[in-house]
Amino acid sequence: MEANINLSVIILGYRAGDSIKEFAQKTKEIVRKLTSSFEIILVGNYIENSEDKTKDIIEKFVDDNPDFISICKPKKGMMGWDMKEGLNISTGKYICVIDGDGQFPIESIEK
Repeated sequence: MEANINLSVIILGYRAGDSIKEFAQKTKEIVRKLTSSFEIILVGNYIENSEDKTKDIIEKFVDDNPDFISICKPKKGMMGWDMKEGLNISTGKYICVIDGDGQFPIESIEK
């Protein structure tokens, strides 16, 4: 990744499971059309001792796909806290935050 990032996309992945991988790849395809200077941050914060495997899925996905950044911490809050954690590590001039469950169409960031 570049030192001067133009666009940071933060994907909130709480309880997204395996679907986060396809969503992240689709996001990358769309973001590449907008700029070559980007970072995609996958937030896989989790509730300790839960059966949610999203943290493990995100960590493995990022290991296999170095175009992505992960942050996976035990939760100290809910969606707002997850967003704050993603914002804390983002470096882009412009920032987009989106849920990783597909509620909001990722294509909308082009607009």
